[in-house]
Amino acid sequence: MEEIRHALDKARKLCGGREEGQPVVEMRTFGRFDVMKNGHAVVFKSRKAKELLALLVSRRGGVVESDYAIEMLWEDEPFGENVRVKYRKALMNLKNTLKENGISEILAGQRGSLGLDCQKVSCDYFRLMNGEKKAADEFQGEFLFEYSWGEEYIAELERKAEEIRERK
Repeated sequence: MEEIRHALDKARKLCGGREEGQPVVEMRTFGRFDVMKNGHAVVFKSRKAKELLALLVSRRGGVVESDYAIEMLWEDEPFGENVRVKYRKALMNLKNTLKENGISEILAGQRGSLGLDCQKVSCDYFRLMNGEKKAADEFQGEFLFEYSWGEEYIAELERKAEEIRERK
């Protein structure tokens, strides 16, 4: 049985596919945020749903409490029931988009908090933080460009990329 699995994995590689168990979801954070499934763009009907996913990516598997997400995504609006409703709508849209694309398993969480299962996605940011030279070379000083809160990560990413480039 193991020989068959190995042969199938080898065939997938030769055809440009992924080995069994490897993520089919690719997230690009250097520059603008993009989500791909099997090489095809995932289209979000809601900008805030996409931004919520980007926020989860930025936390690298850490739990994001709903109040924190609201604070980050609606930074210019007063905290209250109005923005809580907007958050719930963004969350529902995110879950629906992921479900429609067959990738809902990348989300993890419980009531009031949410996270990303990093083992189920491939991401340039994760690879950089794990010390991958190719990711360090790809990083050109931009991270989640379209979200103002993404700027706070740039200094750390620049330091990490430089450290990796100097080592290898």
